[in-house]
Amino acid sequence: MRSLWWTAGSIAIGALISLTTFGNKTVYRSPALSEMKPWDARGQFRISDDNGNSVEVRLYSDKQGIPYWYRRVYTPVCNTGECQNIDIGIFWHIGGRYTGLEVYDRPLTKTDHSAFTGNDYFRLEKVLHNSWPRLREYAFENLVEKTPNGVDGVTGATNRMIAEETVSGAAYTTYVIWHLANLGENGQLHALGLDLMKNDPRLQKKLIRSAIPEYQEFLLANTHNVRFSERERIGQLILKGMDSDNNLHLRKLSFSALAEYIVGQKKLQKQIAKRYPSFSVNEKIQVLGAMEKSGWITERLYKAFAADLNTDDTWMSIKIIKTLLQGKRHPAKVVAIIALFRHSDNDMLKHAAEEFLSAIEN
Repeated sequence: MRSLWWTAGSIAIGALISLTTFGNKTVYRSPALSEMKPWDARGQFRISDDNGNSVEVRLYSDKQGIPYWYRRVYTPVCNTGECQNIDIGIFWHIGGRYTGLEVYDRPLTKTDHSAFTGNDYFRLEKVLHNSWPRLREYAFENLVEKTPNGVDGVTGATNRMIAEETVSGAAYTTYVIWHLANLGENGQLHALGLDLMKNDPRLQKKLIRSAIPEYQEFLLANTHNVRFSERERIGQLILKGMDSDNNLHLRKLSFSALAEYIVGQKKLQKQIAKRYPSFSVNEKIQVLGAMEKSGWITERLYKAFAADLNTDDTWMSIKIIKTLLQGKRHPAKVVAIIALFRHSDNDMLKHAAEEFLSAIEN
């Protein structure tokens, strides 16, 4: 096997030459696929493509025994049939997130039918990993400024609005592969992956112990669907996500998952209390919502909530008052502040204060 490596910036792009996969010569393979072993077959499934046709996807396992999805696609990239066919394999994580691409027999080609370079594959990968590019909003026929025949080999310039999200000279190729990898397949594969995870405690443990962000996102997105046995580890994953400043999607999922796991977990509440002052207003409201009907909150978390009672955000004040009812003790200072809200011009805030005071009196 001979390997060629190109570098774009500081990221290495691998195009593997003469590597046999699934019985074909692989001329390009995404670097992300290096840990996957496509010979570990686990089954075949059916999903619907963008046109509603039933197509086959295959289930394989990586080195850790974690399943992933694969689909072989042989299709023309054209509008009138004047351009070359492509023969590719698309890979997704168990949760349906695009993972990588293989190109078989011949390289992908551009407008002048020249082969993709390493930088072209790098750009293509960047687009494919974006689940909502501007490219998604455009119809096939609007990809280029002038499309006399509608194929890469004879078109004019790429539409300026999407030029940065396509491979130069290969707008149609980029568009077709992105749709194959990202449009309707993700949700269907996510549902299939969820069914696998629900019924396999060993798989749950492998995913929980994995450091791969896509697996962590898959877990946190399904805390309301799966009752994980390792609840403490899920709690740790939630905290890790909350601390993530460079993965906003994971951070958002962590706050959404909180309601399923914070109740009854004293250690987790303690860690939330430490982080609470640094959260945004919206994140604080999510934490309050998770604790509002919890049955109890620790003293430390109570103090963290009460410290925000003087906020200018009326809705947040209402959430704080309702959540503080879950506390065991109510310091006189806190009660005095809430009592002032009985004179608020906001009826909802006034009602929340009166309800709180009435509840602690009884």
